[in-house]
Amino acid sequence: MIKFTASNLFPAMNKTVTIRKCLSLIMHRYVLYVIILFSTAISCNKTSLSYETQRLKSEIKQNVQYGADGKQAMDIYLPEKRSKKATKVLFLIHGGSWISGDKDDFSWQIDAIKEKLKGWAIVNVNYRLAILDKNPFPTQENDVKAAATYVYERRQELEVSTDWVFVGLSAGAQLAMLQGFKYNTPVKPKAVVNYFGPCDLEALYNYSQNDFIATMTYSYLLNGSPARSPKLYKESSPINFINTETPPTLTLYGSEDTAVSRTQHTMLHNKLNAAGVPNKVIEYENETHEFTQAAFIKSCEDVAAFLGEHINREI
Repeated sequence: MIKFTASNLFPAMNKTVTIRKCLSLIMHRYVLYVIILFSTAISCNKTSLSYETQRLKSEIKQNVQYGADGKQAMDIYLPEKRSKKATKVLFLIHGGSWISGDKDDFSWQIDAIKEKLKGWAIVNVNYRLAILDKNPFPTQENDVKAAATYVYERRQELEVSTDWVFVGLSAGAQLAMLQGFKYNTPVKPKAVVNYFGPCDLEALYNYSQNDFIATMTYSYLLNGSPARSPKLYKESSPINFINTETPPTLTLYGSEDTAVSRTQHTMLHNKLNAAGVPNKVIEYENETHEFTQAAFIKSCEDVAAFLGEHINREI
């Protein structure tokens, strides 16, 4: 066997070694070197990602158009230190009987939401309203879906995650439930929050028979009575799309609400229970169809608790 002195390769060695031992030692040092380089690269990458997250400041993008009509616009509130992995999205839809209302109606509520849902992105959306002979159903439903698609397709540049929650008030709650229950695209929400919204439009029509304006509004929106347009009423009622895959749902309403019957909420949650869907109903004593400021702030605490329980996020 050929032998040689390897002190020139390994100064700490002062004896003769075999070629096999020498090669083994060289390989060990080479592997150690590769491991050190690999670990350094990972560390640098993590540091870089951490830096990217840290440098992001809060930002408000106002009146972002998702369609050609002036009403097809939204405000996007992005928190600081956001990331594609951790920043969840609250998609907010205003009410107004589908014929009125605006995202600006949430002017002070946005701050209350931010306070209770720290670190969340908020999308506050407008949609085309039914005015005179324009924009009957399903215009509003389609606009909400288009707005959600617009944001979802730009989630990488916005630095937000795929964990979304749809929240609506009154007519907006019907649209939020419809998007969350009926569609799996562009995103299946982790939860839906229903502020005193109707889930069954045929029942709403029948309930409003003594209210001429309401009856005429529903008749126009849905091309007449339920007897005349049964398919459109059915397709526009969130309750008809509840199944075992429906996201957890929270309903909040006032005990003195006369615009949307309590029966609507009972029907909704009976069907959610039958499907095994996590859900909760909270009644606010002495509140009407429009919550007072104190009640809304309290409701934000209840929403935060519900979301913390059902979408696995510490709030």
